[in-house]
Order: sequence, then C-alpha cells, then structure tokens
Amino acid sequence: MNSAKVMALLNQWNMASHDQCRYCWCLPTCNVGCFANVGEGEMVTPEAKLKACAINRSRTHDLLIEYCGVLEENPKAFDYMAEMTLK
Repeated sequence: MNSAKVMALLNQWNMASHDQCRYCWCLPTCNVGCFANVGEGEMVTPEAKLKACAINRSRTHDLLIEYCGVLEENPKAFDYMAEMTLK
C-alpha cells in the first residue's frame, strides 16, 4: 500500500467536499462516498463530486416522493418492517 497516495486521495476528497457535505439535506442517505464515482482520471475533482452529489440528491428526492405516494395510498404499507431484524 502506498500511504502517500492514500493521503493524497484523502486530501483531494476533503478539498472536493469542503463544507458542502456538512449542510447537505441528503447526507444521512448519501452514497457518493466512492472515489470511483467522483474522479476524473486519477483525480478527485470538485466538479465531478458536485455532479455525483446532484445525481444522488435527485435520486433521493425521487425515492422520497415515491415513498410518500405509497404511504398516501396505503398508510400501513411499511408496517411489516417493524417486525424485521438486521443480522
């Protein structure tokens, strides 16, 4: 493992994220955390990360609309999940 390269990637990630993630409404469900999704070549760029963030926020927005639509049609649609356990 090349620790210098790992540190460089982490620094690029921090610079690309800076403060925008801290205040993002979508942070609790964010899945942009993969370097492969926000890179251009071997560099993590703010532009590529912003694009990935916009796609993720749009997808999450659409899922929330769908979720609310299901609940409007059937308020008990997800009651079965109360019995589920994670292993």
